[in-house]
Amino acid sequence: MKREIIKLPIQSFCFGVRNAIDETNRIINNPNTIKPIHMLGEIVHNKYVSEYFENNGVIVHKEGKRIEMINIIENGSVIFTAHGVSSEVINQAIAKKLPYYNTTCPFVKNSIKVIQKYLHDDYIVLYIGSDMHPEVETALSFGDKVKLIQSLDDVNNLTIASDKICVTNQTTMSTYDIAEIVEALKIKYPHLVIMEKVCNAAKERQEMIKNITSKHKNDEATAFIIVGDSNSHNSKKLADIISKYNNNIYFIETVNDLNLPLLDKFNKIYIGSGTSTPRAIIDEVYETLLDNSKIRKPLTLEDYIK
Repeated sequence: MKREIIKLPIQSFCFGVRNAIDETNRIINNPNTIKPIHMLGEIVHNKYVSEYFENNGVIVHKEGKRIEMINIIENGSVIFTAHGVSSEVINQAIAKKLPYYNTTCPFVKNSIKVIQKYLHDDYIVLYIGSDMHPEVETALSFGDKVKLIQSLDDVNNLTIASDKICVTNQTTMSTYDIAEIVEALKIKYPHLVIMEKVCNAAKERQEMIKNITSKHKNDEATAFIIVGDSNSHNSKKLADIISKYNNNIYFIETVNDLNLPLLDKFNKIYIGSGTSTPRAIIDEVYETLLDNSKIRKPLTLEDYIK
């Protein structure tokens, strides 16, 4: 029986990622852009996309918080990434007279506005997210009235007397992870205002993955491959969802991570990806699984941003 290799229907860059990449290319190619061009963090969580921009002269700062990055920049212009940026960082860029460009994903911008609205109305904002993620850094920059929630233990340790409490979240979180924490918060604070902000693109992929994987629960003849960067939170969440239904889950960054002899035992293999995975990498994985005997042209840096 011929093995089935199936690319899931929703793949590669979401709108926010595509927008950030295209906008950064416009900035680079604009002769009026003041050089050098600095980027505070990776434009999206994919090392090959970052490598493309570095090869085109962009200085990508990867260590520390955004405010620490902006503090060491003395000249040129600055790009804020798709993950969002705090007003503190923007104000510092203005104070240092650094021209800046904001490529924040529209959905993330909306999430930030929700936080600001509830803080303005004197709420305490409980923010579900992962420490050190750029979105979390932005959320926490609004002050002590924003409290990070990473686990049920954090919920148990909360002591809030206010009757004005709101909960929202990092946009790349899994709806399934959020649900458990939100339920615990509702029990502890019945007056809680819930503002779920899972990115529509991430949610769509999560639901697709759940629906397909649940049909192959404990199916030893079927495997799932998620292609994504090791720093991509939404990619890892897809792998987490699959693992609840099927143990045959393989998280890879490129075709070089494929264990072809191991995969030979499966009759059906599904391929999915995170929202910042270049299509060229996904296609290369797909074509290799279809026929590993073909000689393929190596990918170029330009392939990673198409």
